[in-house]
Amino acid sequence: MALSAGDILAHLPGLPMPGSQPDVAVVIPLYINAPWVEETLASVRAQALAPAEGGVVDDGSTDGGPDRVDALPGVRLVESPGNGASAARRHGQNLTTAPLIVFLDADDLWDPEHLRLLAAALDTDPDAGAAVGRTQSFLDGDVRQRRRPPRLATTSVDPWDQFPSTFTSTPSSVLIRRRVLESTGGWVQGIIGCADFYTWLRLSERGPLVQNHATPVWRRKHLTSHSARLRSSPDHVLRYNPSKATAAQPALDSRVRARPDKADESRRLSVAVDTMPAIASGGLASDRDRVSAAASALEAALEGFPESRVRAFLRN
Repeated sequence: MALSAGDILAHLPGLPMPGSQPDVAVVIPLYINAPWVEETLASVRAQALAPAEGGVVDDGSTDGGPDRVDALPGVRLVESPGNGASAARRHGQNLTTAPLIVFLDADDLWDPEHLRLLAAALDTDPDAGAAVGRTQSFLDGDVRQRRRPPRLATTSVDPWDQFPSTFTSTPSSVLIRRRVLESTGGWVQGIIGCADFYTWLRLSERGPLVQNHATPVWRRKHLTSHSARLRSSPDHVLRYNPSKATAAQPALDSRVRARPDKADESRRLSVAVDTMPAIASGGLASDRDRVSAAASALEAALEGFPESRVRAFLRN
């Protein structure tokens, strides 16, 4: 059972707050999420720090989701002129002006303290471009267990520490300073399945990021989710890692210029990313020799890396 705002506020009488209540924009891309979007919007309405603006950006849904949203009072629904989640996020970004912005997936859920905690986390470091909270995945239909109320406990976080894995599983967990996001060029199209990966790396070029060590975001797992659809496509399996390498390259080049001591590590990680399509294509073709050769190349590229980082890479 999810905690209510009243349950949490009763436990947090001394929660640190930003010096002034910041304006936050919430942008929700919508595509084939009709069964869940109303619950997602209810979690936005329950926020202790109420968003100043935002809305739902429909990306061409055909399952009745826009009709459900349109029937709700006080919810702004617009159509995306582009195609894909990145285009929808960019459109929502362009239609809002609040200095802080967050992009909530239409099947994810927020604890009522999510925005307030991340705004307070950002306030601990005026130079930070974004704050991220932890996420808890759950299978659609499962009852979420009552959990300890989230609290403020921030540290600095560097996406490169987990490169080439993505340091957070959903954009729903990240509150971003608009000026910093715009300085990176914002959400880009044409990067299949890893535009968020690109965005976090580019944000880290502009300054530090902070992480709040609490779990105020629930990420719903279901068969029709965007990630599930991509992972079930053999074509996507073959294109994912080259796309990820392309997404990382501009930020990687900048990283190497700033940290020449990281040049060899960056090169080796790029090789590791490039070997993954060979493993996937060999597996799809049931060609054991191709898989074995590609796996040997991957092993060589990752030799010397900490085991925890290798495991994170393979999971990704």
